[in-house]
Amino acid sequence: MAVFVHICAEADVKRIRRTGLKVQKGRHGIYAMPVTPDFYASHQWLRELRRWCPGPAVAIYLRIPGKAPVLYGHYGGPHALGTADMAVAALLADPDHAPGFECILGGDIAPGAIIRATPMKPITGWRYYPKAKGREPCGCPACQPRGEPFSRRFRERYEAENG
Repeated sequence: MAVFVHICAEADVKRIRRTGLKVQKGRHGIYAMPVTPDFYASHQWLRELRRWCPGPAVAIYLRIPGKAPVLYGHYGGPHALGTADMAVAALLADPDHAPGFECILGGDIAPGAIIRATPMKPITGWRYYPKAKGREPCGCPACQPRGEPFSRRFRERYEAENG
């Protein structure tokens, strides 16, 4: 058995505890990360998810059978099809603590697989993409939508440079 963590909005917790996690129509599966001794590696998606889901976030911890099918790999890169145990081993084997590593669980998760739900503090993770630190953000309207902090400054610079 492997333990995975799924991060969701606080408003969804009651429903998830009652009915479990369901694969949404048009999606490949349920996004979750293996829980490792490195808290940052396991919860790295929190900051990115907070950009799209305002409000309090909750970590839902799940017990997944080791043979369960999982897609795993780095965000924006190729993913491997394997088992939950293989995904955990791949994350632990990465010496860089796997910024951008993601796992997609293959099917619905029953309510009985939920171990606990814990409120999260918004202090973990990366923004935009895993290796963004030290790079200037893109200023195009797709990358800097209205309402994002400091987005106007980046959009104006982008428009001045690209006409």
